[in-house]
Amino acid sequence: MKKTTFLLAALPLLMGITSCAPAVSTIVLKKYPPTNPDSVQVYTKNDQVPSNSESLGVVSVRDGGFTTECDSVTVVSHVKLETGKMGGNAALITEHLHPSIWGSNCHQMTATAMRVNGLTLDPSDTTNYLQLAEFQILKSERKLPHARFTADVGYGWRTAKIDPKATGDIRKDIEQRMSGFVWELSAAYFFSDWSGLSLDYAGYRATASSPASIIDPSLSGTMHTTDVITYVGLAWAVRFSKKQTWIWDCSIGFGYLGYTTKATYYNATAKGNGSTVGSKISIGGEYKFAENWGVGASIKMLGGVLNEFTVTDDNGRTYTEKYEDDAKEGLGQIRMQVGIRYYIK
Repeated sequence: MKKTTFLLAALPLLMGITSCAPAVSTIVLKKYPPTNPDSVQVYTKNDQVPSNSESLGVVSVRDGGFTTECDSVTVVSHVKLETGKMGGNAALITEHLHPSIWGSNCHQMTATAMRVNGLTLDPSDTTNYLQLAEFQILKSERKLPHARFTADVGYGWRTAKIDPKATGDIRKDIEQRMSGFVWELSAAYFFSDWSGLSLDYAGYRATASSPASIIDPSLSGTMHTTDVITYVGLAWAVRFSKKQTWIWDCSIGFGYLGYTTKATYYNATAKGNGSTVGSKISIGGEYKFAENWGVGASIKMLGGVLNEFTVTDDNGRTYTEKYEDDAKEGLGQIRMQVGIRYYIK
């Protein structure tokens, strides 16, 4: 088969996951001896700030990537902590970005750290915006399950083009192996209702029965061939749902892509195998019909090209064949799958 030109519109996975905490940065203009963060008042409107306030700097709390500890209460605690380090006892929230489906999953804030002479925190002051009960209302409530296990089956078609030089029985043999049964197992953990990571194992199997003369004109009878393509990889998954019964998701991942072919003629068997880096894109939907169970359907695309292939003949001899640039083995597939879902809240 010729080299496939099937290209996936792959985006790089977010690497460099160093912490669950948000990214905190500060601009310090002036400092006093540190104060207890619990004594810091927080405001959201300019007219709430006492007239005798003094600006000390700016605190910014942002999504650091795969940040999970970023509800509004936690973000405010970072603002208070950094304000206390500057010696401040008040902070004005000048920007508050809420979580969104297509943006960050985090609350993100920018605040001006201040010092107000004579200001003391009164826990009974219900007019102060920082009473945590009010901020707690802003905390994102998890509505979708934290974890999902998937088992899918379906049918797949390889996307590589058949070499036009392959004709007759040889071409028919290849055509039989260009589509087959597919399956997939997946385990996903979602850091929020919108995004997470999944570990995917996918397989493809196709068979062919052809005259043995395609490999040696002196042979008679039938040769049986089985092709198996396997994929194991990590994916970044995004999902959304207005009603928690229907959930739509998409993912993109990279991993190991392996190819094995086995040809049997009477009692003689020859094997070949190779591996490369593969990519996978998935788009699908699922219906959650019970608290822990659902069904789903998806369309998936796999991509990958072999540069070399190791063959073991029926006498146990092994050799490696390197493909020419214009004749590499394309392992790309388009797959349609349905299956069962198991959720953990």
